[in-house]
Amino acid sequence: MKINLLKISSSLIIITIIHTCLTGCATVEQTIYLGDAEVKAPFTPPPAHLNINKESGSITFSPKFSVLTNPHQIKGSTGDRYSSSYRINDTTTYRTRNKNLQWTPLKYNLGLDMDIKISNHVSLFGGISTSPGKSISLEGGNIGIGFHNHLENPIIKFDIGLNIQKYEYFAVSIVNTKISSPFGEEEYWGIYGDKGNSVNFNPFLSLTVNSSDETSYLNYFGTIGVFSQSLLDFEPGETRYNYFPLVINQTTVDKRAGYISYSFYASPGLIFSLNEYFRIVVSAKFIGELSTSGGSWFTIPSAQLDFQL
Repeated sequence: MKINLLKISSSLIIITIIHTCLTGCATVEQTIYLGDAEVKAPFTPPPAHLNINKESGSITFSPKFSVLTNPHQIKGSTGDRYSSSYRINDTTTYRTRNKNLQWTPLKYNLGLDMDIKISNHVSLFGGISTSPGKSISLEGGNIGIGFHNHLENPIIKFDIGLNIQKYEYFAVSIVNTKISSPFGEEEYWGIYGDKGNSVNFNPFLSLTVNSSDETSYLNYFGTIGVFSQSLLDFEPGETRYNYFPLVINQTTVDKRAGYISYSFYASPGLIFSLNEYFRIVVSAKFIGELSTSGGSWFTIPSAQLDFQL
């Protein structure tokens, strides 16, 4: 049986033309909405850098531990959330909650900070931390610069820094797809779940005043500050939304708004000097989360050891 290459080639060309007309002449528009979202993350208040008898070039290492004593969920609403209902099957309908964001702060935090006094009035600092939870552990850190007076009593220090924190999230996304072609229009909906984690960067400011009596066993300090936390700055997780490779125009409009939490905090504390280079610091951080309606208040007792070199 002789194969007619000309007929085969012609058939392939015709099939390609028909396929291109059926698919390549279409336009696709996808709109992605955010439904409910759940986030797990610790609070990230600024670190405590205390200045007693520090000379230029001195380095202080501070292992620390803190406990959130009144953990409870923080609820908020994101912009452009999905406000309609989605019928999953004959018996189940999905509706987004009015407060569609639920943030569960982790209870424990362990870390190590370092503060380097590079001159009489400027310090550089950085640190790492981890927040263990049920079947998870979220790492974080900080970096920044501090400005202060030198060898006076009290010491006043102003810190500007950046928190780096890992978050875990689960988010529901609802996708609306519209296809327009010469043969008509088609519209359908899909619902997806994204689970994953992200690393977000957020600034903070703090002002610390501490007594600096090197002859005394006991000194005091107080800190006030503000910090922010990006809770929904994420990329889609495992979900891959429908992709249409042979279309003239495909557009995607992502309406999944992010969410940033802003908090104020105050932290009074005591400094116990065991010797010239070793101190125990105990404090309580009172945090007011300001982004949710009515706000939420939390208390975080903490302790750290200051080793000064």
